[in-house]
Amino acid sequence: MTQPIDIAITVNATPGYWASEIGNWSKAVLGFIGFGAIAAVVQWLWRHRKRQKNTPADPKEPTEPAKSP
Repeated sequence: MTQPIDIAITVNATPGYWASEIGNWSKAVLGFIGFGAIAAVVQWLWRHRKRQKNTPADPKEPTEPAKSP
């Protein structure tokens, strides 16, 4: 049986490799920004709906009965 041979090879990255790496990083950053934007919109809608439920339907109507002296 023969012994394994160790061989070291120097590899240089091509411009195509670097372009794909930059593309992968760009997709990750845009995905993160998009997720943050979606989360901000959902939070805004949630607060907006909560605020609408807490306000009276007709702002001219008093929210508490008038107190007599």
